[in-house]
Amino acid sequence: METLAGLMMLRAGFRDANFSTVAWLVVGSMVGVPIGAYATVHLPVELSKMIVLGIIIVLAFGQLFISTPRFGTSRNSIIATGITAGVVTGLAHVGGMIIALFVLAQKLTPSASRATVVLFLFGGTLTTG
Repeated sequence: METLAGLMMLRAGFRDANFSTVAWLVVGSMVGVPIGAYATVHLPVELSKMIVLGIIIVLAFGQLFISTPRFGTSRNSIIATGITAGVVTGLAHVGGMIIALFVLAQKLTPSASRATVVLFLFGGTLTTG
């Protein structure tokens, strides 16, 4: 579904997205996914479940209460966000929520925010599965 939605919104994404941010987020995510997948395989099942549940609760409340932490726009902060999203994707496949919070914190226009998230999700689908 994500891939199909990404394909349908790709044209607008290319027009409005911040390509540099998307590229660095995808690179960071590519580094983080194997770390999260490794943790999933090697952590005890109950601990893994608790970590995933905690991550989802924190992210859901962050978005529900529109808690947008102040993220920098430096390349390092973008890559760190991508790595974090990748680790969370490897653990629970909810890294897109991290990207959504990051993009919301950037105070972009709605079309640029949407396009950046869509292109990240599309890029993530191509690189992680």
